[in-house]
Amino acid sequence: MKKLVMLAAFLPLIFLVGPVPAVSAGGVPILSITGKQSDHMLINGSAGEHGYCGVGTKIEPWDLHVAYSPGVGGGTLTIGFRDGSSIPFPVAANASFSLTQAMGGVPDVDDMVRIDITGGGAWVSARARSGARDPFNEPVAEKDNFCINIPAEQTADSVTVTLPGSLPPSWDGGNGKLD
Repeated sequence: MKKLVMLAAFLPLIFLVGPVPAVSAGGVPILSITGKQSDHMLINGSAGEHGYCGVGTKIEPWDLHVAYSPGVGGGTLTIGFRDGSSIPFPVAANASFSLTQAMGGVPDVDDMVRIDITGGGAWVSARARSGARDPFNEPVAEKDNFCINIPAEQTADSVTVTLPGSLPPSWDGGNGKLD
């Protein structure tokens, strides 16, 4: 009976304090999953895999999510940008690391990124706004393939990009196709 009384006391609070959308000054929801698109990939460091995530149209903003665990030997997660810069995140043995970052604010820099790991595994996902298209021209075209894994999902030298400008030589070996 005590549990029933407690439930009856808290039930109105559950309905009153339910999800409330955040609203900007213009009355447009700013935090909403509605209309978003997403894609993900898994990376196996022991298999020499790496991946690319990005958005080709309706670029701003897109979200990059990465979870990485190097296993018993420790390792490094590196996020590379189209301007050739990169950020390494060393991760201790038997630990894990995750991040979420808003991207797409600087053309030719964070419209597409490369994710490399040393050992272990990573789960990477990208979330883009409604109507966005991926930046990849693949053998089997998908308009919402915001993350691709090489070589597990796509073979090296089989994917080009739709974004203007060039790719870092470490990404394409100078041939315009992702390695």
